[in-house]
Amino acid sequence: MKNFLLLIALSLTITSFTYGSEVGNTAFRIYERLACEPPSKEVLSKMVDLIKAGKTEEAASYAINTRGFYECTVKNWCLIQTNEAETDQVPLNDYCATVIGAVHDDIPINKLLYDNVIYISETVAAETPYSLNNNDHYEKIQEQGLEFTKTLVKKKQTEVTGFAEDSGLLTTRAFAEAFLQAGTNRRALRHTLRNYICHDIEEMRDTSISDFYVGRDVERAPGGNPKDYQADCKGCHTGMDSLRGAWAHFDFDEETKHYIYHKDVVAEKYGVNADNFSDGYRNIDDSWKNMWLEGVNKKYGWPANRTKGKGIREFGQMFAEVEYFSTCMAERTFKKVCMADENSSLSQKIIENMAKEFKKDNYNLKKLFAKTVTSCTTGE
Repeated sequence: MKNFLLLIALSLTITSFTYGSEVGNTAFRIYERLACEPPSKEVLSKMVDLIKAGKTEEAASYAINTRGFYECTVKNWCLIQTNEAETDQVPLNDYCATVIGAVHDDIPINKLLYDNVIYISETVAAETPYSLNNNDHYEKIQEQGLEFTKTLVKKKQTEVTGFAEDSGLLTTRAFAEAFLQAGTNRRALRHTLRNYICHDIEEMRDTSISDFYVGRDVERAPGGNPKDYQADCKGCHTGMDSLRGAWAHFDFDEETKHYIYHKDVVAEKYGVNADNFSDGYRNIDDSWKNMWLEGVNKKYGWPANRTKGKGIREFGQMFAEVEYFSTCMAERTFKKVCMADENSSLSQKIIENMAKEFKKDNYNLKKLFAKTVTSCTTGE
């Protein structure tokens, strides 16, 4: 409570310094939204001078070079991608630690969908090493109050997990615990869509494309009515089932909380309820095909050179090249720092421009945050 009151008092003091100054108020908003706390009077003064000189993004760097930017803004931005409820009220995990480390090191964010990379703390690892059975390693980082950008170091994911396959964020333990538990790995595909093109499978329903890859567990006449399958079920499963094979070698044990990898073996879950339609598609390996290059979903801009592939890494490479990925990241960043209706015409224009800038900046999330917050706070 004392810290909260102190924060309010500090905010009021600094706000009084900027009162009557549009540039000062802009500087204050930029810093607070990126660093999750008010700036000092000295920092605010420097930011004001830079903004007056037309160096708004340089002014934003004062906020980006803070613990708050990484341990509040970026952390909460990515935590919602790691759980079914899409909440940031969960502990730090390997997925989000990898995003934070990559942002700090200026690694293109789209590269995290396929690169052999993970961030861990060597300081914590001596006592609590990375584990496929729990999230203790990352919770210790928070418990010990370690500065994320100083303790997190880049490692090869395959060396940390011991798996023979990897694909960045898509093969982190946090992703697996959230989306590979139980089910048939379709949830992993659904949340890949939500996370990286900001659309859900329901929004991508298309009954016009072939259902060749729809699994054997999907009834073709639910409730005895084949029309229900044709008009509804088919629309989602055509594209979803053709891609879920990418995770065929991965699983997560719901009871033991163990993240599992079966080299060259398709997880048993891919064969459940096979009698529902025995002539349906059977996953015999981790190959996949993108059925959305045609039909209504071609609007997302799928890479024409990646129509099919084998394994999770090639799948991640495909998603990293989807045109709408940039728009999705711009939307997520706008929601995080702009505090405005993202559906308004002005907001949509900002998001569109930021998506172009993001791609031009080689998918640098640090720059996306800086450019987005300066675009939407000026003149508020």
